[in-house]
Amino acid sequence: MKRRRGPQSGYTLLEVLVATTIMAVAVTALVSNLTGSLRNLSRLTEQDRASLLAKRKLEEILVQPAELFLRFTPVEGTFEQPIPSDGGKSGWRLVIIPTELPDPVGPGSVVLDRLELEAWWMSGSKRRTYSIVTYRRGILTEADFLASGGLRAPL
Repeated sequence: MKRRRGPQSGYTLLEVLVATTIMAVAVTALVSNLTGSLRNLSRLTEQDRASLLAKRKLEEILVQPAELFLRFTPVEGTFEQPIPSDGGKSGWRLVIIPTELPDPVGPGSVVLDRLELEAWWMSGSKRRTYSIVTYRRGILTEADFLASGGLRAPL
């Protein structure tokens, strides 16, 4: 197709429609990718906040005397600052389980305790979690044998 030169030169209607269609497809793809990226950013922000709050709570627990927390008995609480940005519900759960039990096992036995802290929060209608585990040295007590149901004190 020959183009005219001079004051009457320009694009045909077909060329303008094709260019507009290509731009519309590109903008639509860009906007949908941006929406997905923002959703991922929100989820990662919550995950990062949960990891920081869980580490802080575990550090608070580790500096307290071990006798304050019974083994095999979950301890739960809520965070002062909520994890989700919308201020939804969030909390934590701690479970202490002795590992590396000596033989024979009894009150006063030195054990390696496994502390697992799970941070949880509501993201919309879904419950999300983040777990962190650490270990510390502990000494078994009579209360541990009562709470466990599985450990047996020597006769």
